[in-house]
Amino acid sequence: MVSVTTLDSEPDTAFFQERVRPFNPFEDDLYRLEIYRWEEEVYLFKDFHHLVDDGLSEGVFFEDVMKAFTGETLVDESYTAYDFALYEQELRNSDRYEEAERYFDGLLEGLESFKYPYSHVLDEADEKKGSLTVEISATDQINRFCQQLGITANAYFQTVATQVMHRLTREDNVVMATISNGRALSQMQHIIGMFVKTLPLVYKHADEIKTCEEAAKQMHKQNAETISRDFYPFTEMTQRHGIYPEILYAYQGGVTDSVNTDEDSGIESIPVTLDTAKMPIELTFAPNEQGHYVVLITWDTACYNHHDMEVLAKAMATYAANASRNGMMLADIEMLPP
Repeated sequence: MVSVTTLDSEPDTAFFQERVRPFNPFEDDLYRLEIYRWEEEVYLFKDFHHLVDDGLSEGVFFEDVMKAFTGETLVDESYTAYDFALYEQELRNSDRYEEAERYFDGLLEGLESFKYPYSHVLDEADEKKGSLTVEISATDQINRFCQQLGITANAYFQTVATQVMHRLTREDNVVMATISNGRALSQMQHIIGMFVKTLPLVYKHADEIKTCEEAAKQMHKQNAETISRDFYPFTEMTQRHGIYPEILYAYQGGVTDSVNTDEDSGIESIPVTLDTAKMPIELTFAPNEQGHYVVLITWDTACYNHHDMEVLAKAMATYAANASRNGMMLADIEMLPP
């Protein structure tokens, strides 16, 4: 159902932020679509539960809304999230599933849960979630480094994130969670559903790896092998190995989850957010609107304070810029700016 309400006053961001509230999966529809009118303005409020929606689905939804808005004909889904669920259920009884289980057993065997040390003193704040963004210099240098090695920017920043955590905590092994979009099948590119897969991101300290090039190539290889087996449930990995990551790493490159419009469309977006952190620390690397890489850190304010997270973000940004110089030894990459 889509509700339509006429307002007596102009709504602001706070009005729509108040509309964000928990779903009851057993009683509620897993989506909310509400239309509000005020004078000549029309607002669409959209809130979908993560069980049926992911970041790429957001882009698909808004793209179709814009097509309908301009009078284009919409195409029904020929392949659906339900079809994909049946496909994955069949995989559970296949040789591929057993091979994936052996792969993740080998990757996680002997490892323990990893966490970044909690802050000794917490900030006095009402917010349950804090966030900050730090720009990374040397964007062109990073891109050249990745091109020369034949690796993705995602693999490069995975290397940066795990190496910084290794250096700051002195832990030999680092285990984080990461994600893939889960849309390996060609027929899944324009459908709505929750396809994002949680995967382990692992760094094991090895003396034979001395340079950033070697570490980045190894991470690129691990990333490719892990994503090719992303149908294996992360819940199975945690049950088999007792590993519960407290840090979520993500690279967001070229993913849109909002309305893409031109200046003449008369349409603009009003973003609203969740007020709680999904994990104690979320690390996101991405290019910004100017094409420069940034690191965004979101944290649980019950675990960390702003100062400690700012130190961590700046260490990530500085390491990312310095590591992209050719021939850098891991031990020589600086984490502190001059």
